[in-house]
Formats: sequence, structure tokens, C-alpha cells
Amino acid sequence: KPKGGSILRADQGVNVQRRLTSATAFYNKFTPRTLINQYSDISAGNCAAGTNISSCPLINQPYSLGTTNFGAELEATIRPPFLRGFEVTGNLTLQNPKVHGSSYTVNNIVNNVQVLQTISQDGRREARQAAATIFIRPRWDLKPLTHLPVKLYADYEHRSTRYSTSQDVNVTLYPSYYILNLGALWDITSRLSLQLHVANVTNQLSFTEGDPVNASLLSPDGTGNRGVARPLFGRTERATINYRF
Repeated sequence: KPKGGSILRADQGVNVQRRLTSATAFYNKFTPRTLINQYSDISAGNCAAGTNISSCPLINQPYSLGTTNFGAELEATIRPPFLRGFEVTGNLTLQNPKVHGSSYTVNNIVNNVQVLQTISQDGRREARQAAATIFIRPRWDLKPLTHLPVKLYADYEHRSTRYSTSQDVNVTLYPSYYILNLGALWDITSRLSLQLHVANVTNQLSFTEGDPVNASLLSPDGTGNRGVARPLFGRTERATINYRF
């Protein structure tokens, strides 16, 4: 959900017995701000030829970057009257973040030769931003129905594809992914509780965010280019004992 900037929003809340819904429309505009771009000066006399440009001096280039975004968010909570203590909360966010006012120089390889290119990110989706996000959380407090002091819960989150960058060269696309968590909380006494939590139950493999493939970041064999990214953690189990003094 976007934060900051100037925002227009229209909220509508409906509370009918045990169902809560909220719809929000938003528009954000961030004015361009000055950033510093770095690129390697391949024309310098001490710059080695070829694709390895680590010996080339770095140039600091000021440029401007602004963004606009509009979208909608829908939230709903359902508490079925026939299933005491149970509720489901869901959130759907659709957005269209775009970059504007950006132009700068980058290093690129064309026909195995290092070249300098001026690129613009205008009209491209903002880096690392998903166009669609879904979050669903069912929760069941068993005590009202069974008198057992146990709470069961689950979290489901889905994010659509994201771009590592809004540049028009070396663009890296991170695939959509989902993650499912399950857990239970047992209030043994009024002070002592036990929690069991399993994260990423289905052991999904994906990347949450990262940087683009980089022309000067060579693979271990020294021949290819690579990027860096932050992966999802694999399935993990955790047991926690809490005592409230």
C-alpha cells in the first residue's frame, strides 16, 4: 500500500451483522528528487579493454526520479454466525506504479563491446512493486465453541511479478509467488502459552526482491554476468513458550 505523497482516496465501510468490508481508491504523486547515478567511464586512458570494467573510474551523475501510482484496495472480514470464534480477513490491492522524469547513463555490452547508453525509465513500472497483492488470514478461536483455549490460524500471501529495476537494459523479472504459513496458540494458563508456527508450508522457491543482472558482476567462471536477489526462506518450524509475568 503506497505511503506518503499527495493522496486522493474514497473509503466506504459496510458493517452488516458479522461482515465488514472496506473499499479504497488511491492516487499518489511523488515529485522528482535528485539522485546520483554511477557509471564506469570506459573512455578513460587507464580503463582496460573488454567486458571487465572494474579498472575504469566511476562517474557520479545527478538525475531526477519521480513516480505516480493509482489503484484500489479491497478489505473484507467475515465471521460466520454458525461457526463461533472463526473469522477470515482478506485484502486485495491492485496498483499501477509508474516512473517519470528520469534519464541517465549506463554501461552496457553490445556485440561483446562495452558502450555507454542514455536511458529513460519514464512510463515503466516502479522497481520491485507488484501490480497485484492478495492476503488472506483465517483464524479460529476454539474456546467459544469447544471451551478449548486454542487458537488456529493461517496466512496466505500472493504477489504478482515484479521487476528488479525500471531500466530498459538488463531488466530482470521476478516471477509471481505465494507463501502459506500455519500456526496454533495454546493458552495453557492465564500466564503460560505455547505457540507452534510453520512458515512456507509448501516450501515455495522464489525471489522477493533483488538487483538486475550486472555487466560487471562476473560468474565464478569469469565468462557470464549475474545478479543478486533475496530468496524466500524455505519451510521452517518454530515452537515458542511464552510466560507473562
